[in-house]
Amino acid sequence: MSAWRIQMTEINHTWDHSTLGTFTYDCVGWSRDLELPAFNRFRYVWGGGQRSQVTVRLSFISEDIGDDRPLEPTDMAIELVSRILINQHALNALLLEAIWQDLNGLGPGTDMWWHGDWPTIRETIRSAWKRSPPHPLDSKEDLYLHLGNMRIYVNEGIRNFASPNARFVFDSAIDPEHGIGVLSDGTKILGVGYSYDVLPYPSS
Repeated sequence: MSAWRIQMTEINHTWDHSTLGTFTYDCVGWSRDLELPAFNRFRYVWGGGQRSQVTVRLSFISEDIGDDRPLEPTDMAIELVSRILINQHALNALLLEAIWQDLNGLGPGTDMWWHGDWPTIRETIRSAWKRSPPHPLDSKEDLYLHLGNMRIYVNEGIRNFASPNARFVFDSAIDPEHGIGVLSDGTKILGVGYSYDVLPYPSS
């Protein structure tokens, strides 16, 4: 009896945008690497190490609906990414400030374990490196050496927000297990928390 082999055809979906370029559908959504010079200074590598970040992975989160073509990003989501590109240098400064404020127990309450807990923060950083940390975390600028591998995930909405939001996600020596995430609408910061669970500030 002859054996039959069923060969499954791999379905590759791409989406082209006139200014953002070509995106490929992956397990997350529509994704591609972009050059965002404002964020090149983040250098932390998970497990202990330093490496310059040349590109940033940007993903429009979209549900996989099988063989049918996944839903493409909405105009509002595309507009959000355009704001990020235009405001990237200002956003970079806002990201640093929001994380630094939270580490120091300032700003909106996030209920994160690191909120003002410097003894635990420093102990966690020492444990995150394969050797002694090459740089202390004494100033806001030092965050560049303790955050890295930034990715941006664009959501169509979260909780009570009707408009899309972007999660800036970092690997971090401050919390190697969960990383750190920052929620933004492309012009201001809306929340700080664990990388994949970051939610809006309670007052937002």
